[in-house]
Amino acid sequence: MPRRKTSWIARILLTAAGLSTALTGLIGCTLAPQPAPPPSPSKPASATPSTEPEQLPDVDIGPVTTEEALSRTTVSQWVKQADFVAVVQITSEAQIPPAQSEIKRREGLIMRTLTATVEQLVWRHPTLHKTPPTTFSFITFGWAFKDGLSSQRRTGAQDQPYLLPGHTYLMAIRWFEWGCPGRIDPQDKPSPPTWAPLGSGAVTPYEQQLGRGEFEGRWTEDAAENDPPNSFRRQMQTRSIAWVQERLTQVATQNPHLRHSPGPIDCVGE
Repeated sequence: MPRRKTSWIARILLTAAGLSTALTGLIGCTLAPQPAPPPSPSKPASATPSTEPEQLPDVDIGPVTTEEALSRTTVSQWVKQADFVAVVQITSEAQIPPAQSEIKRREGLIMRTLTATVEQLVWRHPTLHKTPPTTFSFITFGWAFKDGLSSQRRTGAQDQPYLLPGHTYLMAIRWFEWGCPGRIDPQDKPSPPTWAPLGSGAVTPYEQQLGRGEFEGRWTEDAAENDPPNSFRRQMQTRSIAWVQERLTQVATQNPHLRHSPGPIDCVGE
């Protein structure tokens, strides 16, 4: 894929993670959401469940920004856009080596392959025909470097978990299949379909209670403290998983029009 130099601020088009994702790197290369490649042995990490505050690795928040293709803030948007909602533990991470052009330029992004295990299926859309996975992998933020690979630091975006191995999250997840190759860049190749989280507002930490755990690379007791009042993430804060399940089921039952096409997503994202 041709690489083009842009500013240090990376723009990442997240169709799901957040966080998972079409990506625009420091060098202007774009990728649509795709299955993660086989993990690289360069930076593996195994999961150990976390239930209390701990020393987390330093994560720089802000050097990258996100543009998300799907609405994912309110409970109605969760119902419309998600295929299922689950309690998920991140079980491993691995570096995706940067392009040689970035290494030569001495600045760029190092993305991560995350592997997640579905610990509890909380809700599934009544129109979903696919079987939710027990494990899945996706690509998201990892590290950035500005002065050679030795300067790499963990780098994430605001208002979303960084997603660390050993930590548990509640996620709204969707089967991403894009129907318009080149929707970001005419030179983009078609993207293989994959399971991935909807986006930043559709992921919240879950360490013994909703909203508690890793968020923006730090430990928090209230991940939704800066969310708008209509945020589903804010409404579920300190409530139970059973409440989330009941609320999603109620909204889906009362609003059968809240559904998305099971086929490829069009270029506008909705």
